[in-house]
Amino acid sequence: ILSTICFLFVPYSCGFLGSIEVDETMKAADGVYAAGDIARFPFDGSSVRVEHWIVAQNQGYISFIQR
Repeated sequence: ILSTICFLFVPYSCGFLGSIEVDETMKAADGVYAAGDIARFPFDGSSVRVEHWIVAQNQGYISFIQR
């Protein structure tokens, strides 16, 4: 399912295991933001994905305030 979502919405941003690469504002592409399990974001010089509800909640907030 993740790879299908990735292909349909942001095919040029697909990463490891169908994750979506985002920047520090959770932006994957113009007008497209990703948060939660599907989002791979920059952290400490690397790109990481965290599967935890509190992280997803904070990522949603980050994408909202950055717009």
